[in-house]
Amino acid sequence: MATQALEGIALSSPKTPGTPSSQKRHISPSAETSASKRILLLALRGSTPSSPQIINVSAFSQTYIPKGLFPAGTAKIEDEQDTVGVSPLQPRHIILPFDLRKDPEAWHLDTNSKLLISLFPGAGVGFDGWCLIYWLNVLPPKPWPKTIAGVPCYFTVDKNRGSPFPPPRPAHWSNPSIGQEVDGRNLSDWDQVFQLIRKYFDEVQIPITEVQYWDEFVRIVLRNRNTDTTKLPKSVANVRCHYLYEDEMGRPEVPQARRLVEPEPANPDESEYNILRPGVRLASDFDPSQTGAYLKTSAGILVRDREGNTFMTCAAHGFPRKWGSAVYHPSPSTGQSIGELVMEIAHTDIALVKLNKEKEFVNETFESNLRGALRLQRLLTAKRYSILALDSPDTGFIEGTLAISAKMRVPVDDPLEPEQEWICTTWVYTGQGMSKDLPDGICGSAIWDEDGTVVGFFRYAPKTGVMTDWCAGIAAKELIERGFTIVQ
Repeated sequence: MATQALEGIALSSPKTPGTPSSQKRHISPSAETSASKRILLLALRGSTPSSPQIINVSAFSQTYIPKGLFPAGTAKIEDEQDTVGVSPLQPRHIILPFDLRKDPEAWHLDTNSKLLISLFPGAGVGFDGWCLIYWLNVLPPKPWPKTIAGVPCYFTVDKNRGSPFPPPRPAHWSNPSIGQEVDGRNLSDWDQVFQLIRKYFDEVQIPITEVQYWDEFVRIVLRNRNTDTTKLPKSVANVRCHYLYEDEMGRPEVPQARRLVEPEPANPDESEYNILRPGVRLASDFDPSQTGAYLKTSAGILVRDREGNTFMTCAAHGFPRKWGSAVYHPSPSTGQSIGELVMEIAHTDIALVKLNKEKEFVNETFESNLRGALRLQRLLTAKRYSILALDSPDTGFIEGTLAISAKMRVPVDDPLEPEQEWICTTWVYTGQGMSKDLPDGICGSAIWDEDGTVVGFFRYAPKTGVMTDWCAGIAAKELIERGFTIVQ
């Protein structure tokens, strides 16, 4: 499809009527208000309805449009232009006539690559199967798009810079392959692949701290730099192996909550709400050793156990045992105790709060500047290219564009427990430069997809290392396997 046959249409999601329980934040954090509301759709010239300002997105039947961008199925036309260039629209997502997440081979069509280049004149562009990389002479003004043609994008003026994702580091071609009788590629449940990896590394006595599953390859994190690399398998279950070292992962020594005495993110929402919901501010009791200090985190969701008891989830490390079990909203100085922390789910950093009888909690997100309220429906595993989101008091509504499943080792000090425990983790790519907008106070926030499926709970976001601009969350699978469901 030639670029001259296209026109650019800037769309936004129109306001939709709220539900009886819907609620906007009293204060919108800067990370949310600074995000672009516009979606740039490149469509055949003349295919756009000429008169209505509000259109049905199904009119663009030849284009895949994620429903999370337009949850009501309608779009508001903000602007139109005869060219396909991005500036000055600064869209949050750019939708093209082809979608690389659905059809990666579309990259190889000459007309498609020319269209991608034309978005940023003078650019060079590459695609590694996961992300579009733009090499530019000058970076475009922010905010930058989150996705182009359905996949994440990255902008750089460094001609030697490749993908923003961790570097490929395969083992030597002469190294062993294990589990060749198993086809471990593109699995929704890759536990068999993980067990093969775990067993092998235990046998050769090489300590590992994490295994990430990237569909057609795995990334295995080695604890020590002095590992005997001749023992590293080049493939497991016909899945290629790449390697990272623990000291480049940028993990905090322990998960962090934000102290009152630390600098505030821009314009946080410390408001008190009569009806609790995902993303309201939670706080611990005061630190007995420091006058006026306490820890801030974010509310998760309301879940039900097998016996029918209901609990609000939160980040366990935000409520040190020596400080007491009371949970406050929004703070111990200006708010009230809303419940008591009654249980921690071992090794997951997820704690359960029994709310006071008079407190109401709804599993419905805040309405935001970017989309309407969403009822959270279920707990499931994230899909790779889902449009994911979280909403916290420090960030408001922010999006992620890529999810990777992983198993992360948790050290265990109790001599009565196994030496190693592994927890299910979801890594979410939040976009270039987003690490600065992910402060510690958002720990415990639910992460959900466009269908209202909760896929995990924010734990930390590396500020340095190979996983910068990603956030790590405890996967919802940890709750599912223990019999918890989301309260409807």
